[in-house]
Amino acid sequence: MGSGPAETETSLGSVADRLLEVAGRTDDISVDMLIRALGERSHYTLLLVIAALAATPLSGIPGVSVVCGLLITIIAGERIVSGDRIRFPSWAKWQNLPAGKARDTLKKIRPAIEWVDRHTHRRLGWLMASPMNRLPLLVCLVGGLVLPFLELVPFTSSIIASRDGVFVSLSLIPFAALVWFVTRAM
Repeated sequence: MGSGPAETETSLGSVADRLLEVAGRTDDISVDMLIRALGERSHYTLLLVIAALAATPLSGIPGVSVVCGLLITIIAGERIVSGDRIRFPSWAKWQNLPAGKARDTLKKIRPAIEWVDRHTHRRLGWLMASPMNRLPLLVCLVGGLVLPFLELVPFTSSIIASRDGVFVSLSLIPFAALVWFVTRAM
């Protein structure tokens, strides 16, 4: 497994193009195929791709939210604890998504991908650098743990990862409010 493209040079559009290329060659896409296409050092990109897939109609397929949640939890937890390379248990590497549905979904969400590419930039870099990057990774880890429970209500999965510090900051507001309310209630 090569290290793949550098994360700093990855736009969501180029990620979608690589995924469409992979999905065009097979009937099912495995997690291992995603890692090979995106690179084994692309934690944030892989988090975003998995979260984006969970936020699409694919989440209506039984088991997709569970698998996506577990993968998000594993990736975020591994990045927090051990660092630079993505390592998965063998059972996780061979989980599959139907390639046809993934292709259709990627084509449908292309306008959203282009919007995100236009509006996200490398900002608030300190939030995305160690040790501060652990905060959004912790949010991803918690979100990944919650995602399997969303399986009970189809199509309720949501995007929980971004590489733009401004968007990450905005996504932390509801979590901060929740913590504030919980601590005030105690």
